Amino acid sequence: MAVKAVVSSTTLALRIFALLSLLGSLVRLVTNSFIFGEDHKITFKDITTYRYVFSAAAIGVLFTLLQIPFAIYHVCWAKRMIHPELLLNFDFYADKIISNLLAAGVGAGFAYSMELKKFLSGLLDSLIVLGVPEAENLKSEASKFLDKGNFATSLLLIGFICVAVLSVLPSSMPRENRRGFIGGDSSN
Repeated sequence: MAVKAVVSSTTLALRIFALLSLLGSLVRLVTNSFIFGEDHKITFKDITTYRYVFSAAAIGVLFTLLQIPFAIYHVCWAKRMIHPELLLNFDFYADKIISNLLAAGVGAGFAYSMELKKFLSGLLDSLIVLGVPEAENLKSEASKFLDKGNFATSLLLIGFICVAVLSVLPSSMPRENRRGFIGGDSSN
């Protein structure tokens, strides 16, 4: 019984931590921008990979918000609200799907951002050598923009790790039949 309480509490804590890190990723992406030239504002929407990171984080937030009430119920009453077979082990498979989605977002975010940073650095260094005004300022602003995007992707990585741990944590927990709120007898 003590193992189940610890696993249930850990599950709730990991879901809350995942939610906070995914929300942080969304906020960092949305607030990240810089002005190019006189009037062109560059945001995450202008870079396809950051749009994907945003989408992965948003889907992760929605999924985590859906799961937190069930985790709270499980911690408070030491039983599941919904019978696992009623929803074909929704928790297990959904955690796997979401963790794969977040992993893809992390991989795409870091890989593309690093390549873009190298390309822009080389291009802007060439412009600086040619004496183009404002090229040094643009290089600094673009570098800060991409670093903030990498920070948002790092927060997505933390959310991925939490969800990945959640996808294997319940499989280590012993099963016992209990009465569920929806769907009859349920097992933990």
